[in-house]
Amino acid sequence: MQWIRWFDELTIADVPRVGGKNASLGEMIRELKPKGIQIPDGFAITADAFGICGQAPSDYPEFAAFLVEHGIDSISLILDAVLRTTADILEIEKAVVVAPA
Repeated sequence: MQWIRWFDELTIADVPRVGGKNASLGEMIRELKPKGIQIPDGFAITADAFGICGQAPSDYPEFAAFLVEHGIDSISLILDAVLRTTADILEIEKAVVVAPA
C-alpha cells in the first residue's frame, strides 16, 4: 500500500489516487521545473491512506512507523487503541533516534 506520492512522480493519470489538485501540481513540476521555474517539491496523501486514516495508526503499526519516520507528530486514533498505539509509537521513536543516520 502506498500512502504518499511525491509531486514529481504524479501525472494527470493519478487523479483517482491523489485528486486533481495534487495531480496538477505534479504536472506543473514535471513541465515547468525543466524550464527553470522554481516550484517547491512536496507530496500528496493517496486515497489508500485516506481510506484508513483515523484507524490506520491503530490497525497498521507500519503506518504509525511511517508517520514517525516522516516527522508527523499529530495523528488521530480510535479510542480503543490509544494506549497500544502510543506505546508502539514510543518504541518506533526510540528506534528512529538510535538508528544510524
